[in-house]
Amino acid sequence: VGQRISTRASGGLLRQLAPPSRVTDFPKGSMPWPITANASTALPSLLSSVPQLEPALRLLRREDHGASGTFISNGQSTTAEHVSVCTMSRTERCDLSGMAPDSPWLVRPGGKTRCIFTTTTPYQFEVIRGDRDKLLLFFQGGGACWDEPSTSFPACSTGAFPQGTRGGVFDRANPDNPFRAYTIAHVLYCDGSVFGGNVTRQYRDPSGSPVRQAGYENARSVLDWVYGQQAAAGTLASPLASLVVSGCSAGSIGAQIWADHALNRLPHVAAAVVPDSYAGVPSPRAGGGGARVLAAFA
Repeated sequence: VGQRISTRASGGLLRQLAPPSRVTDFPKGSMPWPITANASTALPSLLSSVPQLEPALRLLRREDHGASGTFISNGQSTTAEHVSVCTMSRTERCDLSGMAPDSPWLVRPGGKTRCIFTTTTPYQFEVIRGDRDKLLLFFQGGGACWDEPSTSFPACSTGAFPQGTRGGVFDRANPDNPFRAYTIAHVLYCDGSVFGGNVTRQYRDPSGSPVRQAGYENARSVLDWVYGQQAAAGTLASPLASLVVSGCSAGSIGAQIWADHALNRLPHVAAAVVPDSYAGVPSPRAGGGGARVLAAFA
């Protein structure tokens, strides 16, 4: 992944992850779901044809090891690592060119984005500036909340917590990390809908407000920011020399949902999609757990 990888090598996987229509075509209240039954055999085939993916996958599995600290629900770090915040507006685009290299930044896009509860942080995504021509689009993990009991528990992350610059693929100091020089757009996760939900629930959050799952809007806000950075002079290169779309656990589903959209919109020389720890292959049996979760966000 750290080297140039032919799009032909990943094409078999990407074709099987491609949705039947553009993600933007899905109406309110629906959830794009591109996975086919053949996807379960696609990743082993890709790994055998691209051996350099193996060490990258090992790093992905250690994503949360050595993390820079515990981040509380308002998005502020409890450690000494400074996290800068930029709030987007009509006059503020939060351009990559204005961010210090190799430091975590939080971008708050506003609009229709939000976390599942009104009592936690506003939606925000994390950016770590690196090389202009290399981009890692990483979808954060964090469980899922698909009904009132799972939300009350909760079985999902309810705040958008940044990772910082240590641990796994985020580690800028590890010489074995093939992504240490990449610009990282980290799609943070706080609504429990595996990056595809657009639904208001009948049940309420701790403040008494209706639970709202806006994973579609959250993910789309990050991609729109990335597209804007590639279009602006002096920010991301066009084409990118290397584009990697990845994610862990619930973020693996996010990577699979949004990969086609990102690869179609971002000009690149080489690309790879690396979904880690979850293959989105719903069981054909009626009432399967995966099917129940997916139907819950429609």
